[in-house]
Amino acid sequence: MKLTKNKGEWSEFYVLLKVLIEQKLYAADENLNAIENVFYPILSVIAGKDTLNQRNYELSEKSEEIKILDPKSGRFKTINKSVIKTKLKGIFQIIKDSAKTFEIESAEKLKDQLECSTIKSGSNKKTDIVLVVHDWATGMKP
Repeated sequence: MKLTKNKGEWSEFYVLLKVLIEQKLYAADENLNAIENVFYPILSVIAGKDTLNQRNYELSEKSEEIKILDPKSGRFKTINKSVIKTKLKGIFQIIKDSAKTFEIESAEKLKDQLECSTIKSGSNKKTDIVLVVHDWATGMKP
């Protein structure tokens, strides 16, 4: 039996998927509208930081593959971005149209493929998803 999640929980997973595909963190204006030509390239994403199920997703603009690393075991695998792209709009539509708690079968399958059992960090942490970006101005990767 699949677990149901609420809109907020599914939205957190949707944000992870969107970030893995777009690979950009956009600047925004005072009304929170994205500024299309001002962004930081995302180099990697960490979900479930400091938990037993932490997964690191390494990204490259030059590759259609996302490398999924289990930092505890050192084991890794890859997934093609197209697997996520084909399901992204449908997942968004279900989140948008649903109420209370609900299942999204296609998202559950993606969670399994991404080995993403949790997005939330440890209970003493405020961050759910950590992004490592490239800062063009400084050359740093905070």
